[in-house]
Amino acid sequence: MREIMDGIRDLSEVAELSATQAQLLLERACLRHGLRCPRCAESRCCRLRPPRFRCSRCAHSFRLFTGRWIERPRIPARSWLAALKCLEFDIRGQAGSRFAGLSEPVYYRALDAARRSLAAQDPAWKALAAESEGQPEVFGVRRSRNGKGGEPLRIEPVGGGKDLLRLASDLGVRHRNGFAYLSAYAGYDALVCHGAVLKELGIATRAFDRVTGDPFLSFLVNRTTRHFGIPRSSFPLYLKEQELRFNGGGLPLFPRLLDSITSYR
Repeated sequence: MREIMDGIRDLSEVAELSATQAQLLLERACLRHGLRCPRCAESRCCRLRPPRFRCSRCAHSFRLFTGRWIERPRIPARSWLAALKCLEFDIRGQAGSRFAGLSEPVYYRALDAARRSLAAQDPAWKALAAESEGQPEVFGVRRSRNGKGGEPLRIEPVGGGKDLLRLASDLGVRHRNGFAYLSAYAGYDALVCHGAVLKELGIATRAFDRVTGDPFLSFLVNRTTRHFGIPRSSFPLYLKEQELRFNGGGLPLFPRLLDSITSYR
């Protein structure tokens, strides 16, 4: 079980897990983040009949998943693990939902929760991950410096939004597969937004030609060609996911997904 906790290597390992093993894996992952009452945040809690606990301070009873990202949607533990592994391998649509044993709408809600849990680990993205109103639609890219030892690439929500895009409209706007990538502006190495934002503003775009000199743009183009368009509503979370994949250098995403989805909201 310890080996599985450190990262399930392929889809077959998920398929071979029993319901009890999958539940135990998720419970152990949750306990890595500690235990606290969702009502008063007290950490002293006593165990009732599994999987319930009772707060020693306010006597509130709750489940282990209560208050964590994994709480919604409520699906079987093995389905959660399957969905996380499918997200790591970028398996979409019916193939992913069938493997996870879920309907497509529920499957995509699980993927959305997983992406939000990843974004919430970054303080600058926590409000956006929580589905707050007035979410930014323009994001700045700060590239890593000097390779080894440099800061990883960062994508940050940018204030000013559409007004900033109007000012930047003459800086080499290029459009590809649902996103627009603009030249350096306002202290960022590049600006990124959903293509629909530029269409609303009446800003002309041009298609990408050969992508050179920008490893992240090349990475983003390669990733987005696998999708039939990126919904505007989920575009920010998709960007954050790609930042993590790019900085991970090809390392498995599953351990990080498992850690974030079992963390507190």
